[in-house]
Amino acid sequence: MEWIVRILRQRKVVYSLFLGAALLGVLAWVSMPREEDPPLSYRAGMIQAVFPGADAESVERLVVIPLERRLSQVKEVKRVKVTARRGSALFLIHLHDEVMDSIAAWDEVRRAMEKARPDLPSEVTGLVLDDRMMDYESIVVAIGGTSDLLELRNGAIALEKELLRLPSVSRVLRIADPGEQITVAYDDSTAERMGLSPRNLRQALSMQNRTMPGGSLVMGEKSAALQAHTEFKSIVEIEDTPVRLPSGETVPLKTIAKVIHGPSEPARDRMRYMGNPAVGLGIVPVTPVNSIEFGKDVRKILERMREKLSPLEIEEVSFQPHYVDLRLKGLSNSLLMSMVLVGGILCFSVGFRMGMVVSSVIPLIVLSSLGFYALCGGVLNQISIAAFVIALGMLVDNAIVMAESVEVRMKNGSGGMDAAVDSVRELGSPLLAATGTTVAAFLPLWMAHGQAAEFLRAIPQVVTLTLFLSLLAAMIVTPTLAALAFRKSRGNTADYGGRFNLGRAIGAFSSKHAVLILLMSLSLLLVVGGYGKHVRKNFFPGADRNVVMVDLFLPEGADIHAIDGIVGKVERHLKNEVPSVSRVASFIGRGAPRFYANIVPAPRNPHRAQMILFTTSQSQNHSVVGEIRSYLGEEIPQVNSVVQELVLGTPVDAPVEIRLYGNSLKDLRFGAERVMEAMKRIPGMVDLRHTLGNGNPSLEFDVSSGAAFRYGLYRDQVAQVLSGRTLGLPAGEYRQEEEPVPIVLRSEKGVFFGADRVSSVLMDSSTGVPLQTVAPTEIAWHPSAISRRNRERYVAVQSNLEDGYVYSDVMTRLLPILSETDLPEGVRFEIGGEAEASGEAQGSFSLAAPFGLIVLVGILLAGFRSFRKVGMVLATIPLASLGVIPGLLLSGEPFGLMSLLGVIALAGIVVNNAIVLLDVVELRRKKGLSVHEALTKAVEERIRPILLTSGTTAAGLFPLAFSSSNLWPPMAWAMISGLCASTALTLFVIPAMYRVLYPEKSVFARLLGLIRVLVGTKAVRNDQI
Repeated sequence: MEWIVRILRQRKVVYSLFLGAALLGVLAWVSMPREEDPPLSYRAGMIQAVFPGADAESVERLVVIPLERRLSQVKEVKRVKVTARRGSALFLIHLHDEVMDSIAAWDEVRRAMEKARPDLPSEVTGLVLDDRMMDYESIVVAIGGTSDLLELRNGAIALEKELLRLPSVSRVLRIADPGEQITVAYDDSTAERMGLSPRNLRQALSMQNRTMPGGSLVMGEKSAALQAHTEFKSIVEIEDTPVRLPSGETVPLKTIAKVIHGPSEPARDRMRYMGNPAVGLGIVPVTPVNSIEFGKDVRKILERMREKLSPLEIEEVSFQPHYVDLRLKGLSNSLLMSMVLVGGILCFSVGFRMGMVVSSVIPLIVLSSLGFYALCGGVLNQISIAAFVIALGMLVDNAIVMAESVEVRMKNGSGGMDAAVDSVRELGSPLLAATGTTVAAFLPLWMAHGQAAEFLRAIPQVVTLTLFLSLLAAMIVTPTLAALAFRKSRGNTADYGGRFNLGRAIGAFSSKHAVLILLMSLSLLLVVGGYGKHVRKNFFPGADRNVVMVDLFLPEGADIHAIDGIVGKVERHLKNEVPSVSRVASFIGRGAPRFYANIVPAPRNPHRAQMILFTTSQSQNHSVVGEIRSYLGEEIPQVNSVVQELVLGTPVDAPVEIRLYGNSLKDLRFGAERVMEAMKRIPGMVDLRHTLGNGNPSLEFDVSSGAAFRYGLYRDQVAQVLSGRTLGLPAGEYRQEEEPVPIVLRSEKGVFFGADRVSSVLMDSSTGVPLQTVAPTEIAWHPSAISRRNRERYVAVQSNLEDGYVYSDVMTRLLPILSETDLPEGVRFEIGGEAEASGEAQGSFSLAAPFGLIVLVGILLAGFRSFRKVGMVLATIPLASLGVIPGLLLSGEPFGLMSLLGVIALAGIVVNNAIVLLDVVELRRKKGLSVHEALTKAVEERIRPILLTSGTTAAGLFPLAFSSSNLWPPMAWAMISGLCASTALTLFVIPAMYRVLYPEKSVFARLLGLIRVLVGTKAVRNDQI
């Protein structure tokens, strides 16, 4: 510590360095990036494979299984979920939590996809990995004001171009882009009467719309290109395309077909805002970014484009920068309030001079920590600011101990600088050990993996940085300030009168009644522990947003028009009957954009829709959820629905999920129905559903090769005829727009052609051969979707929770019933949902906890060199639970991720208190005091810093305890109540344990002393054993 002593004598240098660091913190506060939540790694990706014409079982066999086999060989891949549907397969890939270099991991996935390519049918297309599906769409806007979808699309494209000019914009994602195509819809009866087939019309369009080189001519010293205009220049040109009849005559295309410039067909997804058609844009910022400034820049562009695109309307659906501003202002006010509370308590408790000395270092340390945190790439978000609040009470601990030591020495007659130097020499090592143990308590948060740990990573970073800077300030700044602030007394005047009477009484009582106190503490621990089962368990807290999410599902295979009609009905009900819903955004055939961290990205799917309901206030959320559930159950019972508020934590498909695995879809369906019956008996479960569809009907045409050959036809012509009547056949591109527009040839009815007319369709108008002649029709039933997880078929039975229930409430009752449920042979179940997510998060912390404990024990052993003393210090940790459990019960907060964080922080504080107390006991014993006298003196001297540390920490947490956010109260109440109980008990239990483990003279020590006297050696002290 001599180097610190030398620094102490350079006051001007010391003050200049810390003031410079504080100034750095001020600059950092002004310029640091600001976000609501910490950014998370890209550990989720999506692959979509298209296999036109194949049913779900063929897609599974020919596409899914070969690709799964290759993906399973990538060691970074943790989980692969696949949904095989008619004509496509969707892969959701999750990387292991331990993967830090996600870019390299996704490159490995792409290489696996390339290796699988030769194993797939040549017709498979669209095999592209999207490793940015977890992008956070910070701002979502809707372009509306007309029912013309193309006009909305053009407006969205114009706005997108302007937004991409901003340096802070990473990507702009179109939401419910209607696409664009030119449809040539021909009249079947007219075409047949004229002897024309779709093939004739397609050929006529193709011949008039080609891009071909015309060569070049040499003209003097230059070469001139010969350009023949062979492309369509307008829609009118397409309508006037000449079509040759079998008779040799030609007629314009418009006499046979209508040419329609409109959205892509069939409709893939749609969006409505406030019940009106819209096209959305999701704006993804770069990371890190100052979200508040980002929002201002985006709003300037939106305001300018509103005038330019009028009469189109641009509305903000979700504006994340607003919430960032509110959250950070609230937490900043909490931090300021905590600083004021802590300073006020210090001045009131220890006197104005001492209080000012200790309080003066609080803003110095906070600002210095902020400056260094910014230099290390830190971002201001709700986690990092709350971490400063958590550290606030702990950072004054070292300053209190040091300032009090200087004050005592000066009252005993030492000069200011001498008192400072002696205090640093005496307390340097204990304070370093105490700080180290507190930091060790946060090591599990440093080392744990997974989204929960990554979300909270800023807390151990900020707390560690702040504590070590507070230690440095306590060793350098506080002694010099105390030496200036306190007055030197003549002689030994350190008489505190009745100031420490309470500490003296506690120390004496604990020493005299040690066994009684330990028995009472153990009994109290057992009693309170028994009440632990009454604490609700909810690992992830709810979000504090005035938002309700409504998911609507029809059976797999349903058409988008069916779910669109249901959404429209719900929208009308909300508008007319639910005044507490102020705004509604509907997404048909797809999920909502990822405007909030917990939103699970959902790809396009025509049987589903998702609605975002913005309520007038968060307090209205519960009533809106109940109203919508009741309406859907009574008025639209055929739709499966999920109505819920937003929650924090790892995204899950449902709070309660039971997964069944097996090979037979029939057995999986039977098992799912049995599980649903069991779940219906559990109170608190709502919105029950499973992911296995009912199947799809299919009109199958068994082409007879012999019959087709007799008429000069080929098997693939059957598919072309069918496609040409319904979805349409590609007939070139129209290239006069900014992007090429496909030209599609189909019948006038399109997908509404009519099943009863399909068999009578003519294969070729010139021959008059109907389809049924070469391809008899039959109806077959195929699975609408097949779900797989880690190379096994599965079905998920899911449920949401009623208000007032948490997943632990229902799972406790459900698991015994499931274990007795008779499932088909070969079908097994496992638990998913929040139980799985919380288990994975807790498991990650549990794996990291032993390392933190090893470091903690190592620091204690290095300081005390005694297993008994280390055991006494560690015994204070269970004492914290005596307060945590009653605190959670009285506040009504559940035990979960944040309360677990509070217990971890609490462990560091109570261990610190024990270290300080035991250190003084050892110092007094070295001066010759008996065990009883040393314990009494130690409690007398250290009761004030211990109480002040706990009191200031608790006071600093009160703003978080009463925060409007759902994130912080569980942690704050766990820490406040735990501190109150553990601090009081520590003052009794540590002296009692010491007295029991180190009696004045144990039997063993007496015998050893007698032996040494007999052999002429000096007896040893009991504490050396």
